[in-house]
Formats: sequence, C-alpha cells, structure tokens
Amino acid sequence: MSNKMKKNNFKNSRARGFTLVEVLVAVAIVAMAVTGILVAMMRQIDGTAYLRDKLFAHYVALNQMELALLANAHSNQIPNDAFSGVDDMVGRKWYWRAQPKKTAQAGAIQLEISVSDQEGKDASSLAGISVILDSFHRMPQ
Repeated sequence: MSNKMKKNNFKNSRARGFTLVEVLVAVAIVAMAVTGILVAMMRQIDGTAYLRDKLFAHYVALNQMELALLANAHSNQIPNDAFSGVDDMVGRKWYWRAQPKKTAQAGAIQLEISVSDQEGKDASSLAGISVILDSFHRMPQ
C-alpha cells in the first residue's frame, strides 16, 4: 500500500468520530435536559402530596360539619364560642377549629370549620367549609 492510500484512510477514519468538545457539549445538553425533567417530576410529586393533604383535610372538615349538624338537630342549640379538636385520619393528626359567625338572621349562625395539619391558631388552613346552623327546627324523636 502506498503512502498516499495510508494518508487517505487515516483522514477518513478521523472524520468519522466526534471531537472531545462535541462530546462535552452533547453531554452538557443531555445533563440540562435531565435536570429539567427531574425538577418537573419533583414539582409534580410535591403537588400530588399537597392535593392528597387537601383532600383528607376536606374530609375532616366534612366530618366535623356533619357532627355539628347532628348536634344542632338533636339539641336545637347553636354554639356561641369557638371550639377545636384533633382527628386521626390516614395515620396522621388533623387539627380543626370551628368558629361561629353571626348572621343577619336571629337564631342562626354560620359555622366556619378550618382544618390544618399543624397545631396552633396561626397554622395555615388546608381546607375550610361553612355551614349554617339555626334554632328553628328539631329532628323528630
């Protein structure tokens, strides 16, 4: 084989590969894309956990609303002062607070129930619900 042929084969074999700079640029692009995908996945997971917590907090609020309606129906009394408590649901503690608010109608109140996963008056509420309680009816015995 002549020198000229050897030089042509060497040039062709070099032209087929990537340079180190090209490989590093490609790796950097892939790394940024993977990082973006992982960040989006983590946000989705956090959002799903937040929605799960809101759902269970709403269930606790609905349970407290039903208990308040039943107590009101049996006693025909409406609460005057705020009251609070703790419920266990799905292996966690949920802190709820019920606050009566005056209405324009005498003998009726709006009971606002808020639920948090943290204890304390300043804890941010995950769910809230309102119900009207009155002293105009009574369940049949």
